[in-house]
Amino acid sequence: MFEFIQTPSPKDTPIVRPRHFNSTVMLKRFGLKVGVIVFTNRSFLHLRRLLKGKSLKFGPKAIRLGRIAVFLTNYGSAPSCLALEQMIAADIKRFIVFGEAGSINPRVRAGDVVVPLWGIREEGVSYHYLKGSVKVKPDCKVLRVLQEKLRRHGLEFKTGGIWSTDAPFMETIRKVRKYSSMGCLVVDMEMTALMAVAMRRGTSLAGVVVTTDELYTGIWNPRFDSDEVVSAEKRLAKAVVEASESLAET
Repeated sequence: MFEFIQTPSPKDTPIVRPRHFNSTVMLKRFGLKVGVIVFTNRSFLHLRRLLKGKSLKFGPKAIRLGRIAVFLTNYGSAPSCLALEQMIAADIKRFIVFGEAGSINPRVRAGDVVVPLWGIREEGVSYHYLKGSVKVKPDCKVLRVLQEKLRRHGLEFKTGGIWSTDAPFMETIRKVRKYSSMGCLVVDMEMTALMAVAMRRGTSLAGVVVTTDELYTGIWNPRFDSDEVVSAEKRLAKAVVEASESLAET
């Protein structure tokens, strides 16, 4: 069986680099310090209303205010990590990922907020950045500030593992039960890859997700537009903005 080179040596020089792109050069001019990454237009709109920032020509949508920027990226590990690499190349040092995920554990219901502390890497991107034996995790400082602001806003949250996959239509009940038994709470498509890129590049990143659907019974229960989910995202947006402001000051 063919095996690709999972983690090139630091001595290996990539041929194509993020700094080669005009969008990276443009982004660097703003002297941004904190980036917030989102995947849905609804989350982006919540943050735009709070920040009242100016539009940026980067990715699907982006805004900036002072040294903070919010980036709407496409779903999935590869598109979001391409964007993250450009942000890092533009000298943005700290990141908050504001995502959505499905519950694979009965402890977590739609509308619940989860802060991932580690992840199961079932996407393809992370293996180009870290060896398979490495457990991805968030940056301690960004994590601490984020949790601080969640508590300040009275947002209850759970902590545990997140499972990131490139194949949402292959989330089987066997996987759900196995990963749930390991302490994994939710499943998404991006978080472990983003953590891996940040760890490889020496950048600070942590994430938080709102639970939008439930898989743990073996029957999919989508609740994307429920009052619980919409309300949780609005409240979480306020905490994320405050966390970003704190990180931009240090």
